[in-house]
Amino acid sequence: MSSILHTAVVFEWDQVFCVELEFRNNKYSLNSFGTYTSQINTDKIELLLNNQEPKKIIITELSQFLAKNKFKSKNISFGLNSAMMFVETLPFDISLTKEEKIEHVTWELYQHFYHDKSVSYESDVFYVQENKNQAFEETISVSIRQDLIWFFNDVAVGCGKELNIINVDHFGAEQSVLHNYPEDILNPFLIINCDEETTDFTIMQNGSPVFTITLNNSDEIILKINEQILKYKLSKIFLHGRALNPQFHELLVSKSQIPVQLIDPFKKIEIPKSFAKQIEQIEVRQKFTSAIGLALRIDK
Repeated sequence: MSSILHTAVVFEWDQVFCVELEFRNNKYSLNSFGTYTSQINTDKIELLLNNQEPKKIIITELSQFLAKNKFKSKNISFGLNSAMMFVETLPFDISLTKEEKIEHVTWELYQHFYHDKSVSYESDVFYVQENKNQAFEETISVSIRQDLIWFFNDVAVGCGKELNIINVDHFGAEQSVLHNYPEDILNPFLIINCDEETTDFTIMQNGSPVFTITLNNSDEIILKINEQILKYKLSKIFLHGRALNPQFHELLVSKSQIPVQLIDPFKKIEIPKSFAKQIEQIEVRQKFTSAIGLALRIDK
C-alpha cells in the first residue's frame, strides 16, 4: 500500500506548530515536526489582513521551516485559534433547513459579536443532539471570515502546497484524544484548551462533540468545569494548550472530582528512531495536541 502524507500547521499568537504524519498499512507515523516563533502575531487579524507584508513574512518563514525540516506532503491544513474562527453551541427549531440555520448564525455574528457588516463569512452547522421528541436540537456552528480563507490559501500556494483543511485548533484536539486514548472514549469527557486570554471547552460523547464554548480567563473557570461535570456526568478531563501552566493543572486536579490527564499527542503515533530522542526531550508534549490531531485528518 502506498503511503499518504499530510502536513498540519497550527498558529497560536506568534508560535507556529508543524507536524507531518504518514499513513501506511493502517498506521500513523511521524514524518517530521517542530515549532518556531514567528515575527507575526496571527491573532492580530486586522494587522494581518490590512497589507501584504505579514502574508509575505508568514510564507517566507513557513516555507523555509518546512524545507529545512524535510516536510514532503503537497497537502497542508491550518489550525486557527478561537480569535480567528467563531464557534457557538446553539439551539435551533428542528423545522429550519440548514441554509436557514446558517443565515441565523450570520445574523448572530453581526448582532452579538460587533463584526463589521462589510466582512463576509463562511459558516457551517453540525448536529450534536438530535431529538425528534423536542422542538429544538443542539448544533455547533463554525464561522470564518472569507478573507482569512483567501489569506491562508495564498499562504499554502506560496509554500508550494495545496490547502486541505482550515479548522479551529481546539477541534484538532478532539481527533488527537480519540486516536491516542481509545480506552477513554466510551464515557463522556471534557477537553480543555488553555490559551493566553481564553479557555476552550469541548464535551465529547460517543466520540463526537455535544457542547463547545470559549470563555474569558477572567470567568470562574473551575466553577464552570464542575457544573459541566455534573450536567454531563463526565468521566475525565483532558488538558492541552500553549498557555497551560502547572498551577492551573494542579488547581484542577485538587478541585475536580474526576481524573485529569495532560494529553500526550504522540502516545499512539509511531515514532521513527531518528525522532525518538527528540520526542523524549520535549518537556511539554501537549502543546502539539492540536497539530497532531489536525494531521490525523488524512484523506485516505
